[in-house]
Amino acid sequence: MPITMTILLVTAFIQAGLQLVVFMHAGETNDKPAIYTNIYYGLVIALVTIFGTLLCMIWGYI
Repeated sequence: MPITMTILLVTAFIQAGLQLVVFMHAGETNDKPAIYTNIYYGLVIALVTIFGTLLCMIWGYI
């Protein structure tokens, strides 16, 4: 089960990145740095939220 979920998550992130670059043309505008900064910020917030939840609920730290 964990391997299946890992494969699913990896392919989902690859698909999201590909769609962002290819279909939304993120690198073709004048505000390219702002777009990528917002993406990195969103990823950091998502990872902090996910690992904070794991830290509290699964690993037992409060």
